[in-house]
Amino acid sequence: MPLLPVSRPQILNVSGCDGSTEDGGTFNCPTGGNQQITIYGQDFPITGPTNILIGGAEVQSVPDFRTVTEDDVYSETRIALPAGTGEAVTVVVVLSLQITPPAALINYAAPAISAIRGCSAGARGCRRTGAERLTIEGSNFGESGAIVFIGLSECLNVTHAESEKHERLYCLTPPVLDDGKAVNVRVLQKNGQLSRTESLIFYAGCPAGEEYNKASPEECVPCQAGSYSSEATNLGAYDCVPCPPGTVVRAEGCQVCPNNAPVIDNQCVCELGFYASNVVSETNFTCQPCPVGASCFDVAGASFESLLPVAGYWRAPDTDMFYPCPGGEDHCQEGGACAPLHTGPLCASCEEGYYMWGGVCTSCDSGAWVVLQLLFFLCSLGYVLFIHTTSQKTTGESSIKVLLYFVSTTRSVRGQHL
Repeated sequence: MPLLPVSRPQILNVSGCDGSTEDGGTFNCPTGGNQQITIYGQDFPITGPTNILIGGAEVQSVPDFRTVTEDDVYSETRIALPAGTGEAVTVVVVLSLQITPPAALINYAAPAISAIRGCSAGARGCRRTGAERLTIEGSNFGESGAIVFIGLSECLNVTHAESEKHERLYCLTPPVLDDGKAVNVRVLQKNGQLSRTESLIFYAGCPAGEEYNKASPEECVPCQAGSYSSEATNLGAYDCVPCPPGTVVRAEGCQVCPNNAPVIDNQCVCELGFYASNVVSETNFTCQPCPVGASCFDVAGASFESLLPVAGYWRAPDTDMFYPCPGGEDHCQEGGACAPLHTGPLCASCEEGYYMWGGVCTSCDSGAWVVLQLLFFLCSLGYVLFIHTTSQKTTGESSIKVLLYFVSTTRSVRGQHL
């Protein structure tokens, strides 16, 4: 008698997690398991020993299939989903004499990060050298073996919390690989999926005026000339930014130079023909045109204090007033010094022991001084004699007075230094 063909049982669909796929599967199943799912198929025996394997792991306590149609062709059973990870995980029903073809119909959920704690508040300002403990909270991390990526580096010493294996991970931050300003953190399940949401930590920046070292990101180096960085946030600075033309680099950023003050060696300097006045700070001053008689046309960067007269001019002390000297360049030299033996305002006086003779300071001990004194003596004597002989009322007393006046005048002249 010929044997009748026996239909091979097969799984048609699985349901019970968040939704159904087009091929009859279910998705977003919790990695911790314990989710009730229904396995639906055909040609399953109603009784008899039955085992179910999900992803190769045996399901415990499988109830009998129950028919759901009158012809007993289609039946189903409900089981508690075991813990697991991955997509398209296979389901196999093992009967006493037959086994169903594997059906890749179970899709566990991807990991999701809800919070990251550690370093300072909110995982901000982590040490650039790493080795700070992070706590990563979320769901569906898997029971063990998860990998945590911080940027392109793996977080070190990843462990699952003993009582919350699927919801909490611990690890140590790796050294920073780049600026570290905003580094994405992701969790990869063992034999499973990578988290899809963006979760960030921030490595600490550098002090103002520095940036991270591109060759060794764990270190900070000074900004290059013409660029700056500032601690715009409590995280510090990450990159130096070039300053635009007409500005100088300072710790607080790029400072604009005043009008007529170009940048020379990172300093605001008044251009030729101007000098700095009303100075409040190194970038807050006014460039004034040089006064007539002042030297501002040779080197840029003149200031009120550095103003010097050109030859033939004299500067009034503590002012920006310049006056032409009566003696010209012979009396007033370039830079403000008087010619030798000259002194005083406009260099118009002679030093002690000298007198002005023909525009030249001459020593009082010279022959010219003796001749001058003799001439003055003779003139004074002639004047006295003239008064004496022409006066009709001259008396002995008045003659004595004239003589005393002559002596006094002569002594005064001899002691005077012109």
